Amino acid sequence: MPPELFKIISTADQSIELVLTKTKVMMRLSEAQLKEISNEIDDEKRDSEAGFLGKVQSFILSNVEKLVQKSIEYNLDEINNLRYEEGKLVFDYQNKNLFSFENVKVNDQNALGSFSESDSHEFIEKFKVAQEEYQKFLEG
Repeated sequence: MPPELFKIISTADQSIELVLTKTKVMMRLSEAQLKEISNEIDDEKRDSEAGFLGKVQSFILSNVEKLVQKSIEYNLDEINNLRYEEGKLVFDYQNKNLFSFENVKVNDQNALGSFSESDSHEFIEKFKVAQEEYQKFLEG
């Protein structure tokens, strides 16, 4: 069963979503963006060459498709703090992963600065509630 969603916010161009559940925060491509990428990959597969090069191209395209369906995730207890500062969301992690939310770009800009200020503040409020409830669950 998928985790219950508390809040989802999207970048201004609707390409990236920041998702809050009862146990984690995730950043992922939006469904619309995934569909667009999938359509482009399907077009490339149809146009690929026959033979060995076509098989290699198909293999690469299939793996790209799998990769873009992944998300960056942190459990709520792995995030020390979340705030809005200088026009963007700022996460303080216990241990920052190799790929973190700060690595995601939208039009050559950090995705964390691509969410509206009002959405960001609402996300922070919901995050604090979810984090408190998650901490109680872990302790109890």
